Amino acid sequence: MKAILISIQPQHIKNICTIIGYENKKPIYKKTAEIRKTCPKIKPPFKCFIYCTRGQYFFFKEQINLGDFTGYENVPNTLTMWNQKVIGEFTCDRIYKTIMFDEKAKMYLWGNDFVNKETCLSSKEMNDYGKGKPLYGLHISNLKIYDKPKEISEFKKAGFMTEEEWLFNLYPNTHCHYEAWVKKFNIDRPPQSWCYVEI
Repeated sequence: MKAILISIQPQHIKNICTIIGYENKKPIYKKTAEIRKTCPKIKPPFKCFIYCTRGQYFFFKEQINLGDFTGYENVPNTLTMWNQKVIGEFTCDRIYKTIMFDEKAKMYLWGNDFVNKETCLSSKEMNDYGKGKPLYGLHISNLKIYDKPKEISEFKKAGFMTEEEWLFNLYPNTHCHYEAWVKKFNIDRPPQSWCYVEI
């Protein structure tokens, strides 16, 4: 089954994880849509694994007992263990219609309310990112932050099969060994935006 591995900067992950209220005892998060220039060709709902890129601070300090520490700046480097790791997952239950660039207004439009509230991005940030091209909004639901982050090497590109599946589907129609075949599906560096992975 296909899912996606999506790279997100720490400051945006902080907004994704920030609870601003509750409705029917369920948390309401500050950021509920992730904007991208391209859209996965998978019909929602699908799973998205969050890769935390490099950043200046440890974005999710609440997971570690820091006593009275309240600032996000100048956090000791030992607490940046969440950076460059897969720190959680969410379900993309819908993809918003393309957010179009309005030449006359010189800004992205699908309602400024959406731009400001769901994405936590200003019109300027949207304009700088999209540069006049269509953008897509992946809606975030069922957010889950792992107790222990995962390494990117734990994931495989879409199309990967277990050895049993590989033998059933390919053997004896291939001359390569399973270990050599698996190397094609290893992920050794994060995607610039997102990539398909197998789950």
